Amino acid sequence: MARKPTDEVHLKLRFSEALRKKLANSALQSRRSLNAEIIHRLEQSYEERPLNEKEEFIRQIATSPATAVVEDKFRTVWPDIKPDANAPQRGGKR
Repeated sequence: MARKPTDEVHLKLRFSEALRKKLANSALQSRRSLNAEIIHRLEQSYEERPLNEKEEFIRQIATSPATAVVEDKFRTVWPDIKPDANAPQRGGKR
């Protein structure tokens, strides 16, 4: 029989004591149980959030054609510098 989306599921998790302490401190600060804190954080990780102003500004700079010119100048001075694999690519692609 398939589970319903509203069914409660019990999981046994293994993680470090250091992570448990971080979660417990966060739960205490947000006045949630440890279980509620873990669920809250997991649910947040699946929510799409809009970029804040600072993130949007950085994205615009990183994908700007002017940035390509600066990159090219840097490469002439420091040709052995490798691009950051996590940096946004020109054209808004990652």
